[in-house]
Amino acid sequence: MLSNGRLYHKSPFCEYGLIMSKTADKLFPLFTFDEHGYPVNFRWKGETYPLTNEIRKLIEPEKM
Repeated sequence: MLSNGRLYHKSPFCEYGLIMSKTADKLFPLFTFDEHGYPVNFRWKGETYPLTNEIRKLIEPEKM
């Protein structure tokens, strides 16, 4: 999730796609964030999945 509150996911049609806001609101509590506010893990059904933030590199290249 970016600082603007938008949540992106890889897309088969282009490099990434925006997930609608209602879905992002429900998923937000399942993320853990680093000291910069970027998601580093996703918790689902008792498992924790590390995130690579590959999509962030495509969306915010000037900040990388």
